[in-house]
Amino acid sequence: AVLGGGVGISNTSAAVMPPTVDLIMNGVSVAAKDPVASTTVLLVGNGVQGEYICTGSVIAPDMVITAAHCVQTNPENIRIVFARSVNKSKKNEPSQMLSIEGYLVNPKFRGSNYQGVDMGDIAVVHLTEKIPSGYQPAKLMPVTEQLKPQENTILAGYGITNANTEKGSGTLRKVIAVIKGAVSKTEIAIDETTHKGSCNGDSG
Repeated sequence: AVLGGGVGISNTSAAVMPPTVDLIMNGVSVAAKDPVASTTVLLVGNGVQGEYICTGSVIAPDMVITAAHCVQTNPENIRIVFARSVNKSKKNEPSQMLSIEGYLVNPKFRGSNYQGVDMGDIAVVHLTEKIPSGYQPAKLMPVTEQLKPQENTILAGYGITNANTEKGSGTLRKVIAVIKGAVSKTEIAIDETTHKGSCNGDSG
């Protein structure tokens, strides 16, 4: 999930890559009172390659936006988890898991194996019931505004923190990163030369 300047949501190349190539790197755990905690959720799915996780953002009392490649399975195989961490090693606050009614994938989604730009990797998930207390829809960036090069943006997600060991997933983290620039009409790139960015599990 990508929060532009902390108040908007945008699709970025760092957040829409397939699960096999997608982490919040050098980030920090999100505090309970942080606005990110009340708008960001964990998506758990079960597909042909087994269980996987993604990240989503609440956009309505019963809707979550995520990456299209995160919902390439039957709706009954997807759950949305409302918690800052699901790691057994951590002392977690109570969490709630909701099933979904279904999802709507961007008709322009080019598929997870597409390697070009304008991938269209976005989907909206419809929950079976309203979001629990303590959560609220994220404030969306106005269509009249754009994310610009050299601006700071907040990346947030439940992904791994080490691409080599593939460990660290399941805890909501965030990092302030710099926008490198637009790579297409619908996607931007994040400057990861400072080793701050996203990875597996942060998609959405």
